[in-house]
Amino acid sequence: MSLPSHYLITPSPNQDPDFFAALDRSLQAGTRLLQLKGKGMEPQAYVTLAERVIALAHDYNCKVLLTGDPALVEQLGADGIHLDSKALKAANERPLPANYLVAVSGHTLDALQKGESIGASFGVLSPIRHTSAHPDIAPIGWGGLADIKARLSIPIYALGGVSAEDEAGGDQCRGTRHSWKQGILEGVEPHPASSLTVVRPVVLSMTHSSSQYSACRSVGVGSSEQLQPAMIPL
Repeated sequence: MSLPSHYLITPSPNQDPDFFAALDRSLQAGTRLLQLKGKGMEPQAYVTLAERVIALAHDYNCKVLLTGDPALVEQLGADGIHLDSKALKAANERPLPANYLVAVSGHTLDALQKGESIGASFGVLSPIRHTSAHPDIAPIGWGGLADIKARLSIPIYALGGVSAEDEAGGDQCRGTRHSWKQGILEGVEPHPASSLTVVRPVVLSMTHSSSQYSACRSVGVGSSEQLQPAMIPL
Protein backbone atom coordinates (compact mmCIF):
# COMPACT_ATOMS: atom_id res chain seq x y z
CA MET A 1 0.00 0.00 0.00
CA SER A 2 1.20 3.50 -0.82
CA LEU A 3 0.68 5.99 2.00
CA PRO A 4 1.34 9.74 2.13
CA SER A 5 4.57 10.80 3.73
CA HIS A 6 2.82 12.14 6.79
CA TYR A 7 -0.34 11.53 8.77
CA LEU A 8 -1.91 14.51 10.49
CA ILE A 9 -3.65 13.97 13.83
CA THR A 10 -5.77 16.98 14.70
CA PRO A 11 -6.49 18.47 18.10
CA SER A 12 -10.06 19.07 19.20
CA PRO A 13 -11.38 22.37 17.79
CA ASN A 14 -12.15 23.69 21.28
CA GLN A 15 -8.42 23.51 21.97
CA ASP A 16 -7.61 25.64 18.95
CA PRO A 17 -9.69 28.68 17.97
CA ASP A 18 -8.00 28.82 14.55
CA PHE A 19 -8.70 25.17 13.77
CA PHE A 20 -9.97 25.57 10.21
CA ALA A 21 -7.43 28.21 9.23
CA ALA A 22 -4.65 25.94 10.49
CA LEU A 23 -6.13 22.92 8.75
CA ASP A 24 -6.31 24.80 5.47
CA ARG A 25 -2.66 25.83 5.78
CA SER A 26 -1.73 22.23 6.53
CA LEU A 27 -3.56 21.02 3.44
CA GLN A 28 -1.85 23.67 1.34
CA ALA A 29 1.48 22.47 2.77
CA GLY A 30 0.86 18.93 1.52
CA THR A 31 -1.21 16.99 4.05
CA ARG A 32 -2.99 14.17 2.24
CA LEU A 33 -4.04 11.93 5.13
CA LEU A 34 -5.51 13.02 8.45
CA GLN A 35 -7.25 11.69 11.52
CA LEU A 36 -10.05 13.86 12.88
CA LYS A 37 -10.07 13.37 16.63
CA GLY A 38 -13.33 13.90 18.48
CA LYS A 39 -12.39 13.09 22.06
CA GLY A 40 -14.72 14.79 24.50
CA MET A 41 -17.09 16.06 21.80
CA GLU A 42 -20.84 15.49 21.72
CA PRO A 43 -21.78 13.08 18.88
CA GLN A 44 -23.71 15.65 16.84
CA ALA A 45 -20.98 18.25 17.26
CA TYR A 46 -18.47 15.75 15.92
CA VAL A 47 -20.71 14.97 12.94
CA THR A 48 -21.03 18.67 12.12
CA LEU A 49 -17.27 19.13 12.43
CA ALA A 50 -16.55 16.04 10.32
CA GLU A 51 -18.81 17.24 7.51
CA ARG A 52 -16.84 20.50 7.25
CA VAL A 53 -13.43 18.83 7.54
CA ILE A 54 -14.23 16.17 4.94
CA ALA A 55 -15.45 18.77 2.44
CA LEU A 56 -12.34 20.92 2.93
CA ALA A 57 -9.90 18.00 2.89
CA HIS A 58 -11.40 16.44 -0.22
CA ASP A 59 -10.87 19.70 -2.08
CA TYR A 60 -7.16 18.90 -1.68
CA ASN A 61 -7.52 15.16 -2.36
CA CYS A 62 -6.74 14.52 1.29
CA LYS A 63 -8.19 11.40 2.90
CA VAL A 64 -9.98 11.76 6.24
CA LEU A 65 -10.12 9.05 8.91
CA LEU A 66 -12.74 9.44 11.63
CA THR A 67 -12.76 8.12 15.19
CA GLY A 68 -15.60 6.53 17.10
CA ASP A 69 -18.54 4.98 15.27
CA PRO A 70 -17.46 3.30 11.99
CA ALA A 71 -20.97 3.83 10.58
CA LEU A 72 -20.20 7.55 10.32
CA VAL A 73 -17.53 6.86 7.70
CA GLU A 74 -20.00 5.74 5.05
CA GLN A 75 -22.70 8.11 6.26
CA LEU A 76 -20.50 11.20 5.94
CA GLY A 77 -18.35 10.17 2.98
CA ALA A 78 -15.09 9.87 4.91
CA ASP A 79 -12.24 7.60 3.83
CA GLY A 80 -11.77 5.37 6.85
CA ILE A 81 -11.65 4.90 10.60
CA HIS A 82 -8.87 5.10 13.17
CA LEU A 83 -9.18 2.63 16.06
CA ASP A 84 -7.41 3.72 19.24
CA SER A 85 -5.90 1.06 21.50
CA LYS A 86 -9.17 0.59 23.41
CA ALA A 87 -11.26 0.24 20.24
CA LEU A 88 -8.70 -2.13 18.75
CA LYS A 89 -8.81 -4.35 21.82
CA ALA A 90 -12.60 -4.63 21.49
CA ALA A 91 -12.56 -5.30 17.74
CA ASN A 92 -12.99 -8.84 16.43
CA GLU A 93 -13.10 -8.04 12.74
CA ARG A 94 -12.40 -5.26 10.27
CA PRO A 95 -15.03 -2.59 10.96
CA LEU A 96 -15.30 -1.39 7.35
CA PRO A 97 -15.22 -2.90 3.84
CA ALA A 98 -11.90 -3.28 2.07
CA ASN A 99 -12.33 -0.07 0.06
CA TYR A 100 -11.96 1.99 3.24
CA LEU A 101 -8.81 2.65 5.27
CA VAL A 102 -8.59 1.22 8.79
CA ALA A 103 -5.81 2.52 11.03
CA VAL A 104 -4.97 1.12 14.46
CA SER A 105 -3.01 2.46 17.42
CA GLY A 106 -0.95 0.27 19.71
CA HIS A 107 1.85 0.31 22.23
CA THR A 108 3.07 -3.25 21.68
CA LEU A 109 3.82 -5.77 18.96
CA ASP A 110 0.86 -7.88 20.12
CA ALA A 111 -1.54 -4.97 19.67
CA LEU A 112 -0.36 -4.17 16.16
CA GLN A 113 -0.36 -7.85 15.22
CA LYS A 114 -4.02 -7.95 16.23
CA GLY A 115 -4.60 -4.94 14.01
CA GLU A 116 -2.86 -6.75 11.19
CA SER A 117 -4.99 -9.86 11.77
CA ILE A 118 -8.26 -7.93 11.37
CA GLY A 119 -7.06 -6.30 8.15
CA ALA A 120 -5.76 -2.91 9.26
CA SER A 121 -4.36 -0.70 6.51
CA PHE A 122 -1.61 0.67 8.76
CA GLY A 123 -0.66 1.08 12.41
CA VAL A 124 0.55 3.83 14.73
CA LEU A 125 3.12 2.72 17.32
CA SER A 126 3.86 4.77 20.44
CA PRO A 127 5.61 6.02 22.45
CA ILE A 128 9.05 5.95 20.89
CA ARG A 129 10.30 8.17 23.69
CA HIS A 130 8.91 9.17 27.07
CA THR A 131 5.83 11.39 26.79
CA SER A 132 3.51 13.09 29.26
CA ALA A 133 0.57 11.52 27.41
CA HIS A 134 1.72 8.01 28.41
CA PRO A 135 3.91 8.47 31.53
CA ASP A 136 3.23 4.89 32.66
CA ILE A 137 4.38 3.27 29.41
CA ALA A 138 8.06 2.49 28.89
CA PRO A 139 9.44 4.11 25.72
CA ILE A 140 9.88 1.70 22.82
CA GLY A 141 13.02 3.35 21.45
CA TRP A 142 14.39 3.23 17.92
CA GLY A 143 15.73 -0.29 18.39
CA GLY A 144 12.37 -1.55 19.64
CA LEU A 145 10.65 0.18 16.75
CA ALA A 146 12.91 -1.53 14.23
CA ASP A 147 12.29 -4.92 15.84
CA ILE A 148 8.51 -4.49 15.86
CA LYS A 149 8.45 -3.18 12.30
CA ALA A 150 10.39 -6.25 11.14
CA ARG A 151 7.65 -8.51 12.51
CA LEU A 152 4.78 -6.76 10.75
CA SER A 153 3.67 -6.55 7.16
CA ILE A 154 1.50 -3.44 7.51
CA PRO A 155 3.02 0.06 7.29
CA ILE A 156 3.76 1.71 10.63
CA TYR A 157 3.78 5.31 11.81
CA ALA A 158 5.94 6.05 14.86
CA LEU A 159 4.61 8.50 17.45
CA GLY A 160 5.54 9.85 20.85
CA GLY A 161 8.38 12.12 21.89
CA VAL A 162 9.77 12.22 18.35
CA SER A 163 10.90 15.52 16.87
CA ALA A 164 12.16 16.76 13.54
CA GLU A 165 15.68 16.44 14.94
CA ASP A 166 15.33 12.66 15.14
CA GLU A 167 16.34 11.99 11.54
CA ALA A 168 19.21 9.68 12.50
CA GLY A 169 16.99 7.39 14.56
CA GLY A 170 14.38 7.29 11.84
CA ASP A 171 17.02 6.49 9.23
CA GLN A 172 17.64 3.21 11.07
CA CYS A 173 14.05 2.12 10.38
CA ARG A 174 13.56 2.39 6.64
CA GLY A 175 9.94 2.02 5.62
CA THR A 176 8.65 3.32 8.95
CA ARG A 177 6.68 6.56 9.10
CA HIS A 178 7.60 9.06 11.81
CA SER A 179 5.54 11.31 14.04
CA TRP A 180 6.20 14.22 16.32
CA LYS A 181 4.34 16.83 18.37
CA GLN A 182 6.48 19.93 18.09
CA GLY A 183 4.07 22.48 16.64
CA ILE A 184 5.04 21.82 13.00
CA LEU A 185 3.37 20.32 9.99
CA GLU A 186 5.16 19.33 6.81
CA GLY A 187 5.36 19.94 3.11
CA VAL A 188 7.05 17.03 1.37
CA GLU A 189 9.01 16.64 -1.83
CA PRO A 190 10.15 13.36 -3.43
CA HIS A 191 13.89 12.96 -3.79
CA PRO A 192 14.57 12.79 -7.54
CA ALA A 193 17.31 10.15 -7.28
CA SER A 194 15.73 7.60 -4.98
CA SER A 195 12.64 6.50 -3.10
CA LEU A 196 13.69 8.67 -0.19
CA THR A 197 11.29 11.43 0.75
CA VAL A 198 12.97 14.72 1.53
CA VAL A 199 11.11 16.35 4.39
CA ARG A 200 10.63 20.09 4.42
CA PRO A 201 9.08 21.11 7.76
CA VAL A 202 6.63 23.99 7.52
CA VAL A 203 5.94 26.15 10.55
CA LEU A 204 2.30 27.15 10.80
CA SER A 205 1.78 30.66 12.05
CA MET A 206 -1.06 29.66 14.35
CA THR A 207 0.83 26.86 16.06
CA HIS A 208 3.28 27.02 18.91
CA SER A 209 5.27 24.63 21.08
CA SER A 210 2.17 23.40 22.91
CA SER A 211 0.28 22.54 19.74
CA GLN A 212 -1.41 19.15 19.78
CA TYR A 213 -1.10 18.60 16.05
CA SER A 214 0.92 15.53 15.11
CA ALA A 215 2.72 15.36 11.80
CA CYS A 216 3.89 11.97 10.58
CA ARG A 217 6.13 11.19 7.62
CA SER A 218 7.92 8.32 5.95
CA VAL A 219 11.60 7.98 5.11
CA GLY A 220 11.12 5.72 2.12
CA VAL A 221 12.71 2.34 1.43
CA GLY A 222 15.91 1.28 -0.24
CA SER A 223 18.05 4.40 -0.05
CA SER A 224 21.25 4.93 1.93
CA GLU A 225 21.10 8.71 1.59
CA GLN A 226 20.46 10.94 4.58
CA LEU A 227 17.36 13.07 4.95
CA GLN A 228 17.85 16.71 4.06
CA PRO A 229 15.38 18.77 6.08
CA ALA A 230 15.04 22.45 5.23
CA MET A 231 12.68 25.14 6.44
CA ILE A 232 10.40 26.73 3.86
CA PRO A 233 7.88 29.51 4.42
CA LEU A 234 4.14 29.32 3.92
